[in-house]
Amino acid sequence: MSMYRQMLLFLVVLLGAAILFSAVGVLFFDPWHILTQAVFLIFVCWGLNALAARLAKTKPNFESPLITALILSLILGPAGIDEGWLFFTVAALAAILSKYLLVFNQSHIFNPTAFGTLVAALILGEPASWWIGDQTLLPLVVIGGLIIAKKIRRFQLIGSFLAVYLGLSALGGWAVIEIPFLISPLLFF
Repeated sequence: MSMYRQMLLFLVVLLGAAILFSAVGVLFFDPWHILTQAVFLIFVCWGLNALAARLAKTKPNFESPLITALILSLILGPAGIDEGWLFFTVAALAAILSKYLLVFNQSHIFNPTAFGTLVAALILGEPASWWIGDQTLLPLVVIGGLIIAKKIRRFQLIGSFLAVYLGLSALGGWAVIEIPFLISPLLFF
């Protein structure tokens, strides 16, 4: 199974679990908002990617815009489309366009989803909520993250990121010992 396919499956499982846990009251989000924002972002990212690929005269990767849309939906909101459509659209537009415009040697210069989220936050003044960081979803985040890390063979990169994060946290006087490894947004990131 390709890395893209594994990532897509992982994100669908996370989204499905978040909707299920919200529907039964374990998570305190509106399951309808989670579902509608995800569907909205999928259509926007997929459509923008198809248009950008056509303009760039390249064959689009089918899974890439879906992955971008699902990651955006897991870190933005959850909000109803009536509340968040502009934020979601700006984030999706910036993320997809960065895949085609901000590249060097056919590689992204920035993580497209992070770039889209940053651009939307700077333009609209709304940061990512990282709502996926709820403790309830932590086991899924860890298991899925380990599977993806094994697939792409990036354990050293992940370890060095976490070491730098902890080191900077300690230098900054932040509550490093306040269980940083149980903070799901950090591990999802």
